[in-house]
This record gives sequence, structure tokens and C-alpha cells, in this order.
Amino acid sequence: MREIRLISTDELEERHIPANIEDWQSFAQSFDGYDFFGDEETCRRMTSKSFEKFKATGKITSTLNHCRACLFYEYIKCSSVGGALEEESRKYVEALMKRIKDDVRMK
Repeated sequence: MREIRLISTDELEERHIPANIEDWQSFAQSFDGYDFFGDEETCRRMTSKSFEKFKATGKITSTLNHCRACLFYEYIKCSSVGGALEEESRKYVEALMKRIKDDVRMK
């Protein structure tokens, strides 16, 4: 089993972000969303709001760290149900990955 290493946003480079969406889970684990939001409940609440906003608008408007926390929480949710993404969640993960990659390119 591969060891997952946390990558701070300051250290994050485009090479860390998988080109293939199928590899998103290991990248999602490189950021601790619970730590970012302060606790598990706040993480769940904030990332759920972001997902609902995405479902309504199709847009990601969050900061880089917020996007990483959302990706982390999608991993947590996905892991709890056997590892498969539903179609809407897959679109969300793809949009988060694109936004993260775009933001990293601009920093």
C-alpha cells in the first residue's frame, strides 16, 4: 500500500495533480479538510454547501484550499460507500480537479 503524504498548498505544484481523473483519490488524501475547517462537522457542512451550489450552478467558486477540502470530503464520502462515484459526484470531482489545476498554474 502506498503511503499518502500531505502536501501543503504552498508546496502544491501541477505535477502533484493527477492527469487522469481515475487517480483522484490519492490526490484528495494529500490535504486534510478536517484540519482546514477545524473539525469534521464543519467540514461536512461547508463542503456540502459547496456541492449543492455546484449542482445548482455547475460552477466552482471556492478558493484553492476550499476546493482541496471539498475534494478530500468527496473522498471520505466515496470511501464510506465502497469507492464508486455517482455521476453527479464524478462531475463535481472533475470540476474540482480542473479548478485546482487552474489555480495552481496561476500561483
